[in-house]
Amino acid sequence: MSEQDSFEALVAANPTRARAESLPGDEALLARILATDPNRSDPPTARPRKRAWVLVGVSATVALMAAFAVLRHEAPTDPTQISCLSDVSVSPHRQIGLPTSDDPVAACRQLWQAGEFGDVNVPALTACITDQGRIAVVPGGNQSCIDLGYSLWNGSLAESDDDLITFQVDLARELMENCSSREEAADDVQDLLTQHGLEEWTIAFSDNWTADMPCTKPAVDPQSKTVTLSALPRTKDGSG
Repeated sequence: MSEQDSFEALVAANPTRARAESLPGDEALLARILATDPNRSDPPTARPRKRAWVLVGVSATVALMAAFAVLRHEAPTDPTQISCLSDVSVSPHRQIGLPTSDDPVAACRQLWQAGEFGDVNVPALTACITDQGRIAVVPGGNQSCIDLGYSLWNGSLAESDDDLITFQVDLARELMENCSSREEAADDVQDLLTQHGLEEWTIAFSDNWTADMPCTKPAVDPQSKTVTLSALPRTKDGSG
C-alpha cells in the first residue's frame, strides 16, 4: 500500500471525518510515522520521570518529618510568666504578660473577654512553647504554633515549676510591695532562695541605684538560675 493509500485509509476510518480538516503536511507526517523503525527503543523518558516522582516523595517525607518535629509537646523551661498574644506573629500587635497559671488559655481568655485586645469576641486559643521556653497563648489552633515555629505546651507544670512560681510570687511580694534598697533586696532575695531550696542560684545587679531610682525590682531567669536586681523609681504610695 502506498503512502497516499495509507493516508486515505486512515481518513476513511475516522469516525469524525465529516468534521475533520486536512492540513498541509498531514501526509508527510504520516509518512515519517510509517517510516519509523518498530524495533527502535523509545527514548528513556520513563526513568527521569520516575526519578522526579522519587524526589517529590522524599521532599514530602522530609516536610512531614519537619512538621512532626514542630508538633512535639514540651514543658516550659521558664515557667515564671505566660504571654497572651493578640495575633499569630513573633512581633504581635499587642502582647500582655501574666503570672503563670495551670490554665494559661483560660487566663488569656479573660483578657480577651475584657476587651484588652480590642475585641470581646474570643477566638480559639492555643498554648505554645516559645524559643525562649516560655508559654505563649496565641489565637488559633495547633497550626498557629507551627506557623510561629513553636512547640505545643504539654498541658501541665512540673512540681519544680510550681515551686519556682511560688518563689517568684514571694519574691515579688517582698520587693515590689516595699521600696527595698539594693542591699536590703539582696539580703531578702538570698533568704528567699534559701527558704525555697535554691541555694545554687546567684544574684546579679544590672543598674546603679540613685536618688531618683531608690527601689529594687527582681527578674527571674530559670535557665541561668539567676535573680537579677535592678533600680526602680519610687511609686506614689511609696513602694517600688
